[in-house]
Amino acid sequence: MKRCVLTIFVFATVAAAYSQKLISEFPDQDWRIIPGEYRSKVPSWNVYSYPAFKNSDGDFNSSIVKLNDTEAVVLVSFDGKQYGVMKVNDKLSTIWKANVPGEPNFLAKFYDNFIVLTTTGTMFKREPELLIIDGKNGKIIKQQKWADITPPFSSNEDIHILYPLSNNESGEYKLVARYMEKKDSRLTRGVNIISFDKDFEVISNDKVPVVNSDLFVNCALNKNGDFFFFSANEAGNFTAQSFKAKTWIPRQKVSFSVDARNKSKFSAYLMPGKTNPEQAFVSVTYTNQDKDKVNSVFKLDFSTGKSLQQEVVFNKPFLNTAKESFVQVNKKLGRPDFGDWDNMHFLDVIEVGDKIALVHEVRYSYTSTSRQYWVTGDALVSILNNDMTSVSNLILPKRFRLNGPVGVSSSVHTKGNTIYMVSGYDKGSGRSALISTIDVQQARFGQVEEIKKTDIRSGHPADPQATLWFKDSFVISYLDADGVMLRIARIQADLQKFSY
Repeated sequence: MKRCVLTIFVFATVAAAYSQKLISEFPDQDWRIIPGEYRSKVPSWNVYSYPAFKNSDGDFNSSIVKLNDTEAVVLVSFDGKQYGVMKVNDKLSTIWKANVPGEPNFLAKFYDNFIVLTTTGTMFKREPELLIIDGKNGKIIKQQKWADITPPFSSNEDIHILYPLSNNESGEYKLVARYMEKKDSRLTRGVNIISFDKDFEVISNDKVPVVNSDLFVNCALNKNGDFFFFSANEAGNFTAQSFKAKTWIPRQKVSFSVDARNKSKFSAYLMPGKTNPEQAFVSVTYTNQDKDKVNSVFKLDFSTGKSLQQEVVFNKPFLNTAKESFVQVNKKLGRPDFGDWDNMHFLDVIEVGDKIALVHEVRYSYTSTSRQYWVTGDALVSILNNDMTSVSNLILPKRFRLNGPVGVSSSVHTKGNTIYMVSGYDKGSGRSALISTIDVQQARFGQVEEIKKTDIRSGHPADPQATLWFKDSFVISYLDADGVMLRIARIQADLQKFSY
């Protein structure tokens, strides 16, 4: 196994001035971007049961669809009383907006329109529904009960779970029906893929020849529409299989394993490669035989059936090396809190030219004096070559803590050879945000600065994952909540727009 080796990198300079320019602030909006529902990639903490308009603990990939360099469609709440969908542009003009019934939890592009999954009813009887939103004017053109969407299956006794999979580049949307064993829902007896026409009428319900006796982890579509099925067994052996789009003919299998401690729990997730459709990345977090936490990332190649691995073992030697090699990128930020690094979790994999960046971030929650706190801490960015060999590790010291599920995690974006990261920050002038840039080819930080507010109140926390990224500008959200977290009447957004 390959292991990350911390390299000492002394920066010649750290940008003292903003490479991003504040264009304007837009306080007191009557809407805010809400998260979608966690699906496969659930965080390590217990997801708290707040209504969607009262938190930002969810999957923003399920609530933000970037259409092009200047437009996006987002799930929103209006004053915390009504949910909806909005199409906005980089001028922060509303092109259209639509109120939707219930509480929406998933948004996806569907041909030229948009799919919204929402839940209606009372807390005692909640019923999922599907909406089709007209992409030109935001009008609801179809509303259907979720139970009425899927075609009949082979038997009334079949037990299945539906997974919505979407490709926002092509507008393709499919439902995957996974048949489960009655005694163990993690085991798979069969898989069907359901396809739809532009009117959301079923046009095919195809059986995928998945032959697997392992535990289901997740499934995905790549940008070509190929289907990936990912599974594992309790001994730490993993299998990913590719099936050709439309025909679902089995292609290559890729198998690999980790040296996990006997009977220890692990988490894993498969992500299709964004540049090469023949590739996928898998993150696996587990405890090894020495009882050390390990974050391991595999690069799978379905054209060859081979995999490459890079891992970070959070043991004493690694942490000691990290402490010794740490170089301050901004003296105002202080030093990392290495005592929290046992809560370092994998956040994202980013492909930039002939380099790969693995982003890790400290994330956890805890209870103190009957209050629950959410913490987003230091970031570790591992720069790798395409063969998954280590170039360097970059450490970003930061911290954001709040007694509510707001501001959790960071937003990561790539432009050219530069990674931009927006994070919550509470050690500076109030509950602000931190902007960090990383030159991936040079494997070094550029700018790392606290973002100051002008008209936005210092106590309004940043909501980094709700950041909208456009070609020449990006928009950061801050949350203005009336009341305390458990008795919030509404949340609205204050916005900052930057050029970059």
